[in-house]
Parts: sequence; structure tokens; C-alpha cells
Amino acid sequence: MFSFEINLPLKSKATFYKNKFWWFGKSFLYGALIVLLLLCFYTFFKQYKKLSKSVLLKNGLRHINKFVEFDEESMIIIKLLLSEKEVPSTGILKIVEKEQFSPAHNERLKIQKIKDINLKVRALLGINIDVIQEKKSKYDRREKVYFILKRYFV
Repeated sequence: MFSFEINLPLKSKATFYKNKFWWFGKSFLYGALIVLLLLCFYTFFKQYKKLSKSVLLKNGLRHINKFVEFDEESMIIIKLLLSEKEVPSTGILKIVEKEQFSPAHNERLKIQKIKDINLKVRALLGINIDVIQEKKSKYDRREKVYFILKRYFV
């Protein structure tokens, strides 16, 4: 018979097909890498959000690398406001009330204490809104209730 042979230089040598395990291993590796990257981004994002909020300490507030010290009454007020959704005006008045002063003067002390807390927290966070706000009670429109914006705290 007639046979013809071509001897050309070899360009490349590779397998024509790959088995199923090779494709499974490669796809598993890429999937694991994507899951690991998503987990890293999620952890980084949570830490970043946590660092951007204020942390309540025993004697004050810490925000990033700044610290503001509060007196004992202010810390009690902040902890009370953070623990409850709304605090009636009488609840805060009981904390700052002095027996020797008149009710009108005690009310002024309460308002001044809240203004001092708001001023210090605004300076610490660098914001223009009051963190402790007031509104009228939905049960008794004559009474004010105080609440704190919890998005600024851990």
C-alpha cells in the first residue's frame, strides 16, 4: 500500500481532554476563594462600622481615638437612655434633682444637664444634631419623653 509520513516540528503537546475530577477541583477552589473573599469583606465592613460608633465606657465615651469624660449623673442618664427606648422627663429629673432647690430650678438643672451631654457628644462625634432629643409623650401630651439616637453608639 501507499503510505505517506509528514515529519513537521512539534508546536505543542497537551492533553486533549481533562477528567471530571480536575474540573470539580478547579471549580471548588474558585468557589472557596470567592467565599473567603466575601467573608473577609464582611468582617472588614463590620469592624469599620464598629469603629465609626461611640463606645460607652465606665466614666465617659470613646469615639475612634477621642475620649470625653462625663460626671456620674451624666453617665447614669446616658445609660438609662441607651437601655430604654423612651425615658419620661420625670425619670431624668429624679437623677439630677436636688432636695434644696425648687421644682423650677430642678427643671432647669435637668435641661442644662441634657444640653451639656448633647454638646459634649456633638463635639466628640463632629455632628450638628443633638443625640438626646425630646418629644411629647403619646400617652400624656403634657409630658415630654427623651430618647437617644442609638445609631451613634455600639
